[in-house]
Amino acid sequence: MNKSKLTFVLISLVMVCLTFDMHATSQNPYNVDLSEEPSDEIIEDPLPDHRMPARKIMCEISRENGVVIYQSGIADEIVSYEIYDMTGSNIAIFSDEQSFIDFIFSGISGEYLLRFRTDSHVYSGIIYK
Repeated sequence: MNKSKLTFVLISLVMVCLTFDMHATSQNPYNVDLSEEPSDEIIEDPLPDHRMPARKIMCEISRENGVVIYQSGIADEIVSYEIYDMTGSNIAIFSDEQSFIDFIFSGISGEYLLRFRTDSHVYSGIIYK
């Protein structure tokens, strides 16, 4: 095999490996600890205050299973999926789970505050991407 063909094969293999690695890591689920608050106690400031934290509820966000909130049974009751940056600025609000999932796995990076609103409660937590 001449040098140019060998180089082409090696570059192709590296590209395939990098593409597979990026695809695999972008599909990993995210685990988020959520706090539950009654929706009438939520004020304009989207960042949590410094009072005693409520019990944590585990949430998993994945392409395969969507948003799964363990020990609560409220995933089907979510009416909005909200994303804020850490300064409190709203980035996006989604009314459907699939649009939210697509956004989370779109390649954004950093720390974000997530809020899942139901008619009676708000579940909030920080995702690290």
